[in-house]
Amino acid sequence: MKRLKVWSIPRVVPFLAIFLALALITSGVFAAAAHINLGNAEKFAVLAYSGITNVGATTITGDAGSSPTSTEPGFASVTFISGTNHTTADTDTQNAKTALAAAYINAAGQGSTTPISADLGTMSPLIPGVYNSASSIGLTGTLTLDGKGDPNAVFVFQAGSSLITASSSKVVLTNGAQACNVYWQVGSSATLGTTSSFVGNILAYASITDDGGSTVNGRFLAETGAVTLNNTTISRPFCDPTISKSFSLASIPAGGTSTLTITLSNINATSATLNSSFTDNLPSGVEIAGTPNLSTTCGGSPTSTTGSLTLPAAGSSIPGGGNCTIKVDVTAPDVGVYVNTIPSGALVTSEGSNTSSTSATLTSTSTANATTSIGTTLSATSITVGGAVHDSASLSGASIGTVTYFAYTDNVCTLNGQNAGSVAVSAGGVPDSNSITFNTAGTYYWQAVYSGVTGFNPSTSICNEEVLTVNKASPTITTALSSSAVTTGSTVYDNGTLVGAASGAIGTVTYTIYTNDTCTVNAQTAGIKTVTSGVIQTSNPVTFNAAGTYYWQAVYTGDNNNNGATSTCGSEVLTVTQRIPVTGGTSASAVDATSVLPKSGFAPLRKTILSVQSADKAYSNLGDLWLEIPHLNVNLPIVGVPRQENGEWDVSWLGNQVGWLNGTAYPTMSGNSVLTGHVVDVNGNPGPFVGLFGLSWGDKVIVHAWGSQYIYEVRQVAEVDSGAVYSVLKHEDSPYITLVTCRGYDEASNSYKYRVLVRAVLEEVK
Repeated sequence: MKRLKVWSIPRVVPFLAIFLALALITSGVFAAAAHINLGNAEKFAVLAYSGITNVGATTITGDAGSSPTSTEPGFASVTFISGTNHTTADTDTQNAKTALAAAYINAAGQGSTTPISADLGTMSPLIPGVYNSASSIGLTGTLTLDGKGDPNAVFVFQAGSSLITASSSKVVLTNGAQACNVYWQVGSSATLGTTSSFVGNILAYASITDDGGSTVNGRFLAETGAVTLNNTTISRPFCDPTISKSFSLASIPAGGTSTLTITLSNINATSATLNSSFTDNLPSGVEIAGTPNLSTTCGGSPTSTTGSLTLPAAGSSIPGGGNCTIKVDVTAPDVGVYVNTIPSGALVTSEGSNTSSTSATLTSTSTANATTSIGTTLSATSITVGGAVHDSASLSGASIGTVTYFAYTDNVCTLNGQNAGSVAVSAGGVPDSNSITFNTAGTYYWQAVYSGVTGFNPSTSICNEEVLTVNKASPTITTALSSSAVTTGSTVYDNGTLVGAASGAIGTVTYTIYTNDTCTVNAQTAGIKTVTSGVIQTSNPVTFNAAGTYYWQAVYTGDNNNNGATSTCGSEVLTVTQRIPVTGGTSASAVDATSVLPKSGFAPLRKTILSVQSADKAYSNLGDLWLEIPHLNVNLPIVGVPRQENGEWDVSWLGNQVGWLNGTAYPTMSGNSVLTGHVVDVNGNPGPFVGLFGLSWGDKVIVHAWGSQYIYEVRQVAEVDSGAVYSVLKHEDSPYITLVTCRGYDEASNSYKYRVLVRAVLEEVK
């Protein structure tokens, strides 16, 4: 078997580690330890792997055996007080070795741990817990283990390597600590110095040796090595049984009935047998109620007489690692307080006796108690799902006791009771209940219950006088189109959002497209989508092949906690315009045939570094000439952009300006004046013409020129292919302005696929 490595806190600074360990111990902060079931190894006092050697007069209480090597040299001088010497590697011994392996792993794996950074004698006393050393554990002098009054308190010591005790060292138990609950898990071998007085179960991975004359209240259990005894007195320990008791009703009216439950517990692996009958003497005035209603899981038949209860007779047993219970109905005819106590030592079994007393108190109240009444008032009688409500109570007839508040789902206050807290009544009145948050719509009925005390009868408020209506939430649904203006052949989808829905909203949302602004004509579905935890799936994508105006709407079904909702029809308008393809024409001017549309957009979200602008590409200052587009909140100066010999206009340095393309009609004059601006600027941010595609028929475009305003109106908005030179630059006899910018950035080619074309005709000069 591979040995488990036990980790601990490294001893980098010994003094500090000792200080911290002592601080933890003295402050009462320690790692919890659990009882380790030794199973088939429990009846063994000595268990080895490669034989047991003895020197001198050794006394053993418990079984002894070794497997697979069963040799026992020197055992002629060994005296067995009780138990069996397994002289061969029989089945009992082999089963015990299997159980030891499991117990060793259990002990090594317990934690979290308190570090051992000094000799245990200097750390004494220790309280229950898990203590660990990455290397060896040493003990000089006396180690006191303080059980803190708990007979089931457990101590686990983990040694990464060896356990060594000095001569005449001692382990002492106080305050209820038991030897059966002390475990020493040793990573290699354990050695007891001469005349050691040792307590606990040694689970050593290798060997265990007594240097001579030691007294051991515990076990020597060696997993892979031998055990050496030398004038040793060793007795396997047992955990004493424990008793607990309680009354089903701690307070009864005089003559009422309460059930007394007595529990006998045994944490040993093997069953414990009662040595004699066990009698519980009831307090004077407490009687068995009528015909005895007795039950037991201990075996045997309990009996009762006036004032006493005789539990299962001698020979009855408490199962190993379990408990048994005895129940009896009792009554107290007279008013009073009765304490039923079982003293320590009252339960005697083959494994020991209870080491501490246990008691339960029964109060019998007067049958002539004063009448009380209780009324209640809710903080609100109607709320929406997710809201909170508390209750207030007024008590008449008493000023002491306890009031407990409840909320039910039926009008007789029996179903699905939800506790809203218990409060203490005082002369100042009854405190309010806790607030309860209601996450499910429905009707709820509140009730307050007064416990009653000696001299005051209990009372309960009327159930259906306190009705709370929890209404469904009324969410709204908002929507956002992937685009509000596209050209034919484009695909658009919708995304809905629930606002104000109750937590965990479910259901479905239906997306529909219409051709009128009241959402009644030419309905076209865009899918029925699931709502999960308030999140709506996106609609199906829809491709629009016909130009026009479309109105989207989303309809939510609702669920048990939410009303349905419909988005506002006119809030989602999609404009689809006809895309203009690349075209030519005989009417194009010379500048049309030799020109290339400018690139009026940089890579979005990315800074572009430009070289120094050369003189031949410098822009012309046109003086008091600037462009206003009220719908886009654009107010920018107009500069002249020279045409290059290759027919292109370089607008790289345009910045937050509007560029007039030289070669087209001068702004305000007859003909087609072409103005351009960036859709994305050199820093990757939106440019001045970013909203150009959102203009509509009739929107104003104003050129301010030397004190006059030339007011144009939009007549066409289109997306054109990047090579549609004629569509942009074609000649016009009337005064027109054509606004152009880029659209549809393609990251792979670092260019824009399309151009936005806005054509506006002069309507007025002011």
